[in-house]
Amino acid sequence: MPAVNPENLRRRIESVLMLLGEPGRFARACNEMLEFYADRTKRSNVTTGPVETARVLRVSRPVLRMLCNEIQHFEHEEKQDWLEAAEIMWNTGVREGRIVAACLLNRASQENVPIYAEAWAEACEDVVALERLAADGLSVWREQDPDLSFQVIKRWIDDQRLQVRHLALLLLASVARDSTFDKYLPETFQILHGISAKVRGESVQSLYGLMRLLAKKSPAETTNFLLDEIKAGHPGVKRLVRNTMGSLPDNHREAIDRVL
Repeated sequence: MPAVNPENLRRRIESVLMLLGEPGRFARACNEMLEFYADRTKRSNVTTGPVETARVLRVSRPVLRMLCNEIQHFEHEEKQDWLEAAEIMWNTGVREGRIVAACLLNRASQENVPIYAEAWAEACEDVVALERLAADGLSVWREQDPDLSFQVIKRWIDDQRLQVRHLALLLLASVARDSTFDKYLPETFQILHGISAKVRGESVQSLYGLMRLLAKKSPAETTNFLLDEIKAGHPGVKRLVRNTMGSLPDNHREAIDRVL
């Protein structure tokens, strides 16, 4: 990977963004830039995390951060161009391309955003790409209409497609970090009723991460939710409880211990 000169990178990004009026040309130029900044050094086969199945260029974080930041501030009025460019970038199947696609989707007409996000998530097994889709691709949409976003999240949680459910959990984690989230706490726990029986694979860890986040933000409500789930006896609930309890205060852990 070549050394990153911030000014040169910024100029190159600007020249790529100037092509947005022709989404196909934009995507080709963007992919060429990502390839240019790819890290081609050999890596050890030893890994401490999940087995990597996604196509990854290993573009450095500063490059992606500057690219996504410039996308968010670039002025281009034709919303359809943003959407077409986003779809082309997502369809590359490359993690970095999909991260860029999420940033582009955030600038498209917001009524289209959940439709495209759902379709993209269905066949995406790359957790990193899904996380960025939830956090970066859907942020404007959920901020514009939080009530609608919760309706969509509920529908996705009940969806039979595992990756769509996974996107819903990741989106809830993003929403939970918002300053206005407390208003939606009751609805959040209602949506999550029985969730331990609905998750598989990587989405299990995303659920545990979400529950730990909720436990730190709202320990009393999270404890009540877990007690109700234990009483209902949903499959997987004991593992969910064990993975959440460490984020609860002592008195709340004791209340749960008494019923386990």
